[in-house]
Amino acid sequence: MGKSNTEEGDVAMTDANDHVEKTNKEEDSKVQTIQDKLLDNVRLIEQAVKEKEPRLISSRLLRQTQVLKGELTAEGIVLFVQTYLGGVGETSLERCQNVLKECGHGFSEVDYESKPEEMEQEEDGATQKKKKKKAEIAVIEAELYAYVVASMYLVQNKAWSDVLRVCQVGVGVLMEHNTRIVDPMGARLYSYMSLASEKMGTLSQIRGMLLQLYRAAVLRHDSIGQETLLNLLLRNYLHYKLYDQAEALRAKAQPETYKSSAQHCRLLYYHGRIQAVLLEYSDAKEALVQASRKAPLAAKGFRLQVAKWLIVVRLLLGEVPNRSEVAPADLRSMMHPYFELAKAVGAGDVNVFMEVASKYQSSFESDGLRLVVARLRANVIRSGVRRIATAYSRISLSDISNKLGLSNVSDAEYIVSKAIRDGGITAELDHETGIMTCSSVTDVYSTDEPLNAFHARIAFCLDVYNEAYKAIRHDPKARKTWNAWPKDVEEEDIEAILEDFEDYFDE
Repeated sequence: MGKSNTEEGDVAMTDANDHVEKTNKEEDSKVQTIQDKLLDNVRLIEQAVKEKEPRLISSRLLRQTQVLKGELTAEGIVLFVQTYLGGVGETSLERCQNVLKECGHGFSEVDYESKPEEMEQEEDGATQKKKKKKAEIAVIEAELYAYVVASMYLVQNKAWSDVLRVCQVGVGVLMEHNTRIVDPMGARLYSYMSLASEKMGTLSQIRGMLLQLYRAAVLRHDSIGQETLLNLLLRNYLHYKLYDQAEALRAKAQPETYKSSAQHCRLLYYHGRIQAVLLEYSDAKEALVQASRKAPLAAKGFRLQVAKWLIVVRLLLGEVPNRSEVAPADLRSMMHPYFELAKAVGAGDVNVFMEVASKYQSSFESDGLRLVVARLRANVIRSGVRRIATAYSRISLSDISNKLGLSNVSDAEYIVSKAIRDGGITAELDHETGIMTCSSVTDVYSTDEPLNAFHARIAFCLDVYNEAYKAIRHDPKARKTWNAWPKDVEEEDIEAILEDFEDYFDE
């Protein structure tokens, strides 16, 4: 009986040990799996360097890395750095390890002295020489990729000071090597550096560095770097409400064509904000409409911010848009303050508008729209005057003042006179009796409104066509086939063919 209990206890202990070993192996395989995936991504870098094709970095490498964002660990990143750079790029390995040791969130606890198992395995000399020769092709590129991966991991953990430290080291390495293959990774480092500075409240401290990087990107013909840095500089200026400086930079530095649709979309949004503050509402509406149409569906926060600015700009232009026109169904629940604002502007009641503006003042302040919303008071009054002119054929100025919520009759007289002069309403004002006499409503199709509406739609379609035509990309290798002409064809044969064509068209 005792022996049976002992055997059962030994079996249970063995099962428990097996379970612990199995768990440890699963954890090791998880780290190893992340390391292998990162090494597989480096193969894309080697291919991009060999073929001189930066699009492999922007279209495949960074997207695949974004998928691994949730699986990244500090140990896996360090093992990846040691496996690839060890024995090939000692300078890059030492520099990368030094900056990672200073970071928290697991990087400081990793043992940097121990070598990975793959490096400890013995291989024949030919295999080692072959791997070393292949890895030496992309040492700097792999080092920059390690900085991108480490920054991505630290951003997830909100370690903003560590993100800034890693990005600054990576940007320093980038400035020492002028090659177009690393441009997409450099743009990602710029974005992380600006994000970390914004979270730490030190955006003004990196503005000079961003300007220097932008000048370097222009001199190096780094297109994606120029687009990214221009947007980061505009965001920097707008953060401190430096709208004149932002508009001066945008007017001089905006490129004619964009390689990244995401960066183009961001620029349109910043352009719309700048023009709205500078009272150029038509240009602001055009830019914001394009930004809302170009924005991807996954960028919900960006689309929400664009929709908020767009509804305010349209209200400033005298339009009262419907909910379905301004925001899609998935954003309407988060735009309640702006729908209430549009309702108050359409009603033309100043008192209701002031109540809405004071009630949702914190929301408008957080969105950066408080000063722009304050301008809507004049639009509320104009909208109220138009409603009154439509509803009444004859009304006194005192009644207009009461309906608009104005303090005195003289203000109402000035507002009505200005509306008549600007063509907002068709009416006559008798100053002696204080009576406004409205004319009959004219047919809208006898005005220029249908013409302007069709013109706006046609202009938008032409802009879409021109942008699509500019975005067409051709295979550079195909030019050889286009320019190739059969060598056995003589000039006399060519002239004969052309004469046949002329005779055919003459007939």
